[in-house]
Amino acid sequence: MRTTIDFNERLLKKLKIQAKEQSMTLSKYVEGLILMNSAPTKSIKKNKFKLITVKGELIDPAIDFDRPNGILTIDDKEVYKK
Repeated sequence: MRTTIDFNERLLKKLKIQAKEQSMTLSKYVEGLILMNSAPTKSIKKNKFKLITVKGELIDPAIDFDRPNGILTIDDKEVYKK
C-alpha cells in the first residue's frame, strides 16, 4: 500500500542514513520502526516479595537509624569488643 508522509529534512536525512547502514530501503526501515513501536509489549512477570516481620525486641534501641554510622559503630563495638 502506498501513502505519503511528510518528514522534516533533518529527520529524513537521518532515516536514510540509518536505512542504508542496515542495508534496507527507506520504506522497509520506517516500517520496521513503526512495527517495533506499535507492537504490544509483554508484561514482565515479577516475583512476589513477602516481607516477614516478627514481634519482639530484635532492634537495639540505642541504634540511631537516622545515622547509618551509628549502626556501624555498634557493630564494631561488638566485633572488636571496644
